Amino acid sequence: MKKISEDINGYYRKEQLPNKSGVYFVFAATYNHSDNVIYDARLIYVGESGHMHERHNGTKENPHEHEHYQDFLDELEDGESLWYACMLIPNEDDRVWIQDAYIYALQPVINDIGRDNYSHSEGITVSLSTNKNNIGLPSSISIRKGFFCDWIASHS
Repeated sequence: MKKISEDINGYYRKEQLPNKSGVYFVFAATYNHSDNVIYDARLIYVGESGHMHERHNGTKENPHEHEHYQDFLDELEDGESLWYACMLIPNEDDRVWIQDAYIYALQPVINDIGRDNYSHSEGITVSLSTNKNNIGLPSSISIRKGFFCDWIASHS
């Protein structure tokens, strides 16, 4: 079984995403300006990219939005805005494995590929550490081929 441990260090706005390789999580969430805190984060999409900032914002020469950006906006309820969290993962194979595991385990509403089955030949365990207690992701997921996943919530 493949085992990966990664960090997530809080939420970003689309424009703040690092232009590095990683797995990103898109949330619809309520932001409290006075406390500078995100509340009630709902995961709506998981993806991976070699250049996360470019993937969502384009480049100076070729600005563009993610192909699901309008879908992200359509998921927002009153008072919510889009927020992103990411894991910096340089290895493309690891990014794809992690993305697929989170899609299968958490069933984000906008992801349509990979929600019904986990296609990798080997299982995976992803452990997540964060400096924020309200990221809205489980602290660990574990998927064994042929079985549904186990996951441990990051907060009670």
